[in-house]
Amino acid sequence: MPKRILGRVYVTTVKLLWLLLNYNFRCAWFAMRIIPMLLCNAQQKFRIVPRDLQVLEGTEALLRCEIYNLVGAVQWTKDGFALGFSHTIPGYPRYSVLADRNLGIYNLRISNASIEDDAEYQCQVGPAKFNSAIRANARLTVICRRNLSYVKYVTRCCVPCWEWSVCYETGSQIGQLQQQEQEQQPAGS
Repeated sequence: MPKRILGRVYVTTVKLLWLLLNYNFRCAWFAMRIIPMLLCNAQQKFRIVPRDLQVLEGTEALLRCEIYNLVGAVQWTKDGFALGFSHTIPGYPRYSVLADRNLGIYNLRISNASIEDDAEYQCQVGPAKFNSAIRANARLTVICRRNLSYVKYVTRCCVPCWEWSVCYETGSQIGQLQQQEQEQQPAGS
């Protein structure tokens, strides 16, 4: 083929490719604008909601949070204080977020739980285009090892264990329970 014909074929091919690409970009733009509106019922929502948890002091706590159709940013809060969006949490070396964005998993792991970890936690998923923010709370209660005999004592007295399971200074409460037990015993026993 002569050079002139090759040049025309080349120009024609380039024009055709440009038209196809331009058409595809328009289709892609249209799809990016319309498809989310058609899928607006596919809102982000919790697959697994964080639940209240009681753990022994020194053990590991795992607060689970899993989201369907995740599009927003996820973070945890502790008593209203935002812990951030990172997998490692600055200032909280025992805290980490076990995350897999593709699966929508954002579990908060607290190793070697202590009384300072006893708090209200919240898994927060931020808003994104066509999706509103969602939040779910969970209470973490840490039971002190030094109070285990106290918890068993309360259980023997038919008082629900959860009423006394939080780890605080309980010396006076132990004395009050022992006094109540003595008052409940018949005289002469």
